[in-house]
Amino acid sequence: MAGTHLVSIVGLSSLLGTAVADALLAEPSVRVLGTCRTGAGRVEDLRARHGGRLDLRTVDVLEAGERDRLLDEIAAAAPEGDLTLLYCCGKWVCGPIADLDPATMREALEIGLAAPMALVSGLVRRRRAALPGLRIVIVTGLGGEKAGVAYNAVFGAVTGAVYNFVRGVAMELAGTGAVCMAVAPGLFDKGQPYIHELCAGLVTGRPTPVGEVAGWVADQILRGPPALNGAVVEIGGGLFNYQDAARILAGGRGGGP
Repeated sequence: MAGTHLVSIVGLSSLLGTAVADALLAEPSVRVLGTCRTGAGRVEDLRARHGGRLDLRTVDVLEAGERDRLLDEIAAAAPEGDLTLLYCCGKWVCGPIADLDPATMREALEIGLAAPMALVSGLVRRRRAALPGLRIVIVTGLGGEKAGVAYNAVFGAVTGAVYNFVRGVAMELAGTGAVCMAVAPGLFDKGQPYIHELCAGLVTGRPTPVGEVAGWVADQILRGPPALNGAVVEIGGGLFNYQDAARILAGGRGGGP
């Protein structure tokens, strides 16, 4: 539909996914096509508020066939113009490397890196002839050098790889009018007690409200400048020591996500 900005949110049923969708749908020109792997959960409240501008699909993005069907639908709905892919899934694996089983590590890699790589590749391929207006935003964890600490090896490896993937894709898209970037929230309120317990033991003191993170992400999708192509934007309400955070989680205080 002319003048419509289609935003596909992979992981819509997550707390951040629904908060971003709610902020985006305040704009009448936005239509959201969201996905979840299991139940719709809190998405029903969104539907009640926004009606026909929100569609939901149950899609397992770890399955190639389901992933391809989603990409076909997105590309057909927005063959040109404004189209955003927001990837909002991940798995925080924290603990001594000797205690992590291979299945857990593999799942973290598949959800946090392999799935978004496949989605981005497939979407760029489908929109190759009409790249202007395409925006790709991957939500990941704080990574880089700060994440390379004890008890955080797997998560640090995944997030660091996402950073490099985003920057590499952005270099390929430079000058086309398309944007690929990453957003790395710090410790934000996911509605889970362990986050508050964790923040209480750190300098930051409290998690960033999810609405603050969601509002910034939505604003970048709607109005972010092309100069953000390749950017990895860290969002958080306060600084904290990553090693301290990993040590607290590994020690069992509050459990994990």
